[in-house]
Amino acid sequence: MSTVSRVSTVETARRRFAALPAEQLDLFERLDPAIFEVFQALDAVSDGPGQDTGWLTKFADTPFASVAARFGDVELRAMGLWAQIRRFSRDHKPAWLGSALDATIAAVARRGLAWQPAEAELLWRVALVHSRRDTMYGDELRLPVAAAERLDSRDRRPLAEYLRHAGSMIDNLYLRSSAERVRLKNRIEALLASIEERTAEEQVADLIGGEDGFAARLRSDLADRLTAPGMTALLRHWAAATTARPTATWARRARELTAAVPDGVELARTVLTWLPEHREGDVHRQVTYTGPRGRPHVHEWTETLYLDQPTAVLLRGMVWSLEPVEAGWVLPLLGETAVATGTGIGGSGANARCELVANAAVWVLGKRVEKGVVAQLARVRAKVRKRSILAGVAGALDAAASRQGLSTEQLLERTVPSFGLGTDGIRAEPAGEYTALLVLDAGVPVLRFRNAAGRTATSAPKTVRSEHAELLGELRTAVKELKQALQAERVRVEGALEDGRTWVVDQWRGFYLDHPVTGVFGRALIWECSVDGGVTWTAGWPGREAGGRWWLTDRGGRPLAGDEAATMIRLWHPIRATTGEVRAWREWLTSAEIRQPFKQAYREVYLLTPAEETTGTYSNRFAAHVLKYGQAKTLLQQRGWHGLQLGYWDGGEAGQARKQVLDAATGIRWRADFFVDLIDNGAADDHQTPSYCCSDQVRFHRDDRDNGGDWPRADLAEVPSLVLSEVMRDVDLAVGVASIAADPTWQDHGDLRHLDYWQRWSFGELTESASVRRDALAKLMPRTKIADRVEITDRFLRVRGQLRTYKIHLGSGNILMEPNDAYLCIVTARDVAAERVFLPFEEDGGLLSVIISKAFLLADDASITDPSITHQIRG
Repeated sequence: MSTVSRVSTVETARRRFAALPAEQLDLFERLDPAIFEVFQALDAVSDGPGQDTGWLTKFADTPFASVAARFGDVELRAMGLWAQIRRFSRDHKPAWLGSALDATIAAVARRGLAWQPAEAELLWRVALVHSRRDTMYGDELRLPVAAAERLDSRDRRPLAEYLRHAGSMIDNLYLRSSAERVRLKNRIEALLASIEERTAEEQVADLIGGEDGFAARLRSDLADRLTAPGMTALLRHWAAATTARPTATWARRARELTAAVPDGVELARTVLTWLPEHREGDVHRQVTYTGPRGRPHVHEWTETLYLDQPTAVLLRGMVWSLEPVEAGWVLPLLGETAVATGTGIGGSGANARCELVANAAVWVLGKRVEKGVVAQLARVRAKVRKRSILAGVAGALDAAASRQGLSTEQLLERTVPSFGLGTDGIRAEPAGEYTALLVLDAGVPVLRFRNAAGRTATSAPKTVRSEHAELLGELRTAVKELKQALQAERVRVEGALEDGRTWVVDQWRGFYLDHPVTGVFGRALIWECSVDGGVTWTAGWPGREAGGRWWLTDRGGRPLAGDEAATMIRLWHPIRATTGEVRAWREWLTSAEIRQPFKQAYREVYLLTPAEETTGTYSNRFAAHVLKYGQAKTLLQQRGWHGLQLGYWDGGEAGQARKQVLDAATGIRWRADFFVDLIDNGAADDHQTPSYCCSDQVRFHRDDRDNGGDWPRADLAEVPSLVLSEVMRDVDLAVGVASIAADPTWQDHGDLRHLDYWQRWSFGELTESASVRRDALAKLMPRTKIADRVEITDRFLRVRGQLRTYKIHLGSGNILMEPNDAYLCIVTARDVAAERVFLPFEEDGGLLSVIISKAFLLADDASITDPSITHQIRG
C-alpha cells in the first residue's frame, strides 16, 4: 500500500472518528499496514452502488461476508476495527449499513482473535469518545470488551481507565434486557479484577453491586466469605443467572464451581436463610443526563426497594445451584424462599416482593423428586397469590401427580408430612435423662421436656441444650415447619369443602382422621356419608368404634348405619341441609364448646334470590357499597381472587376481580367476576393508589373450552348452589369488612360525600354473615354473666348499662344510645371477662369478639374511665 493511499485511508478514518484529538493519531500509525488495505476494500463495498439490501441481522447476508471469506486473523481484526469506526461515527449512513455493521461487529466479536494492544485501545476510544451523548446502547462496548478479554493482563493494564469509565456507565446504558446489563457488567468487572489490586471491600462492592438493604448486609456481614479463594468465580457465575431457566451449560458450570469452593453451598444457605426477615427499604436514586444545550442535569428520586435487580439475579443463581444438593435443609429453605419473595408487603397480597427469586425456588422444587417437595409446594400455593408464581406451582404439582397417576389434590393429601408424630399427636425423642416431646396441643405445635419423674417443662433444660443441641435444633425446626404445614392444610381442607370433594372410607380415615397433622382439622369437622352412590347422605361426627377405627356418629354418639368399602364420604355443608339440621349442629357444637378450624356449621349460605332470578345473568346483591379499595382487594386476594386493578389512568376507572371454582360433583369449572368501580378521590390520593371504590355486579361464566368454546356467561339459575353460595360468601366478606360502614370513626373524619351511605349501612338490614353472627350470639349470650342485661333484636344486641341503654349493630358493630339513638364511637373494647367467652368461630375481621367485648364493656358502663367514651355517654 502506498504512503499516499495509507494517509488517505487514515484521514478518512479520522474524519469519521472526528472527536479523536490530533495527538492521538499515533494509534493509526501503530496499526499493521495490512489493516488499511482492508479498510479500503470494505469502504469500496459499503460505498458502492446498489447496496440498499434492507434491514440485515445476519452477517452471512451482508455484502461484507463474501469479502471476509478470504480473510485471515489480521484482516478479520481490521474488519472489526473498520466496522466499529464506521458504525459509531457521526456521519450519515443508510439503514442497511447500520444493521450490516452491527452484524459484522457481532460476528467478529464471536471470533477468538489475537487482538493487539493498539487495536484494542482504538476500539475503546471509538466506543467511549461519544459517551457524553444522551444515549448509549451497549453495542458500542461489544467488540472492545471481546478484544480486551483476548489480551494478557499486562497488555490490559493501559485499558484500565476505559474499563472503569465503561463500568460507571453500565446502569445508564440502553440495553435490550436487564440480563444483558448483568452479563456486560460482570465481564467488565472480571477484566478490572484481572489487572487491579483491590481491597476486600472493593472486591465485595464489585461482586455485590445492588443498592438494596439486603445487598448492603451481604457486603458488611459476609465480606470475608465472599472474597475467599475461588468464591469470586462462583459469585460471578451466580450473577450470570440472567435467563428465565438455567441452561445445561450454566448448570454444569455451577456444579463445577460449587464443588471447587467448599463454602459455596453453605454460603448460599446462609444468604437465603436471611431472606424471610428482610424487608423493603427506601433507596435514593440519581441519574445525570445531558440537556438540549449540552448542560448536565441530575434527576433524583426515592423508591421503596426490596431487592435491586443485580441482587435478585445473584439470589436466583444461588437458588438454581441448590438443585443437585442432597441435604435435608434444602427443601424447607426453598419453600421459605418462595413464600418470602412470592408474597407481597406484609406477607400477603397479589404482588410478589421478588417474582424472579420466587419463580426460581418453585422451579427447583419442581425438579426435585423427594416426598417433602409436595408439602413445600402446597405451602407456597396456600400463601402466594401472584398468578405467574402459582402457575409454576400448579405445573410442578401436576407433573408430580402425573408421575404417580394421581390428581393434584390426591397427591397433596397423600404427601402431607407427619413430622414423626404418632396418631396421638406426640413425637418423643430421648435426650439423656429427659424426653423431648413435640406435641400438637389443641392444634398448636409446642416443645416440652419430661424428666424421669414425669414432670414436664416448656423450656429446654441446660443439659439438653448443651449435650443434645443438634436434636434440639431439629425439633425447633420441626415446630416451625409444622406450623407452616398446618396453615397450608387448613386452606386445603376448606377448599375441599368449597369444591364438594368426595372420598371412599379408607381414604377418608387414612388421610383425614388418622393423619396426625390433617387429623387436627378432620376430627373437628362434620362429615356425611352415602351408601347408595350419592343419592342420600347422612351427617355425622367422627368417632372411634370398638376396634379403634374411625366412623361417623350422630350427635348422641351412636354410630351411623353402614361402613362398607364403597361408602362415599364428603364434608357436610349447610347449603345441603335443612334449617332444623343446621340449628341442631350449631347448638351441639356450642354446648360441647367445639371450635371448628373454619366456619362450617356456622357457615353463611347464599341462595338464589327472586331479584337474581329476574336479572338472570348478574347479581346486584352486593352492589353500590362504598369500600376501602386496598382492604377489599387484599381480602379478595386472600380468598383466591385476582385481577382487580383500579387507578388514575386511562381505563383505570373500572375493573373486576376474578376467581375460578371447581364443582367436584360435575367436574365443571366456573368463573366468577366481581365488578368494581373507582370512586374519584384524586386530590386526596395524589392520583396514586385509590382510597375508595364502589361495588357492582357479580357474574358467572361456565368453562366450555373442552367443547371448543370459551367462557360463555351463565344464567344464575344454572350455577350449582354450592358454587353460587361460596362465591357470594367471598364477596360478602370483602364488602362487609372493607365497607366504610364498618369503620366506627367514619362519621368524625370520613368523606362527607359518603356520609348518607355510612349512616344507612352502619345500622341497616343484616347481610347473611351478620345473620349468622346473630344466631351465634343468641346461643352464646345466655351463657355469659351479663345474660340478664342483654337481649337480641332483629338487627341489634341491646345492652342495658347503669347509665344508658345501647344498641350494637350486628352487621357493623357500631353503637347507638337510647333514647335518642345518639352515636357512640368506640374504636376498641378489650374486656378480660369477654375474652373468656367461648366462640364457636372467629370470622375474618373478628367482629363477633368485638361485639361481645363491647357488650361486656357497656354492661358495666359506670366503670368506664376512658374520657373519649365517658364524654359521649354522659353528654
